[in-house]
Amino acid sequence: MNKTALIESLMSTFVEEVAEHVRSFNHDLLALEGGQGDATTLLQSLPEREYLCGLSEIVKAGVIGDPELFQFIEEHIEAIRQREAAVLTTLIERSIAVKVQVVQEDPTERGVRAILNFGHTLGHALEAATGFSDRLVHGEGVAIGMALAFQLSVRLGLCPGQDAERFVRHLKAAGLPSAIADIAGARPGAGELIRHMAHDKKVTDGKLTFILVHGLGRAFVTRDVPLEAVKSVLTEG
Repeated sequence: MNKTALIESLMSTFVEEVAEHVRSFNHDLLALEGGQGDATTLLQSLPEREYLCGLSEIVKAGVIGDPELFQFIEEHIEAIRQREAAVLTTLIERSIAVKVQVVQEDPTERGVRAILNFGHTLGHALEAATGFSDRLVHGEGVAIGMALAFQLSVRLGLCPGQDAERFVRHLKAAGLPSAIADIAGARPGAGELIRHMAHDKKVTDGKLTFILVHGLGRAFVTRDVPLEAVKSVLTEG
């Protein structure tokens, strides 16, 4: 397993028992680093682009279930950009706590656990539209997908506009992309992106399943998203 895959695994998948997860993860880290380091050391060692992709997943944890974590990232963004160990340790611990809590609430993946995919439906479509190339790597796609999900939530009257604006400012301050226009090369069209999403999530009666937000820390699953609203956001985003 390479470093990119390992860090994305840390940020996006968690087992039900925290202790078991940490023991297993630290074992993998020790093997990867030749017997040295821990999760914080790994983050500090990543190339900038991979580091920011890991940060994207931590930001997601704050958005879906821990607004205080989101605020912590905002308040410590310079320390995060400088990869200060104490701050990174806090980020890892808090993001793990969010995801373990979600998994414990829905161990059979029949409901709320889907919020762990916030930003992924749109992000995966962007990755597919860019040919899964280095034009857009996974964490960047998720970052843009989250920003678009905020915009869609605002469009549908589900989320205050100031929360979406705050989120986009946050991504920019972190050095992450926040719009389709941030992707190098030709811009994917709305129709193309929706076709990719149709393969990722089932379309029922012209509507897609999405993870949207009522605000920071308040993600939810909805299966009542009109395609026209999605097209509008993708065209403008």
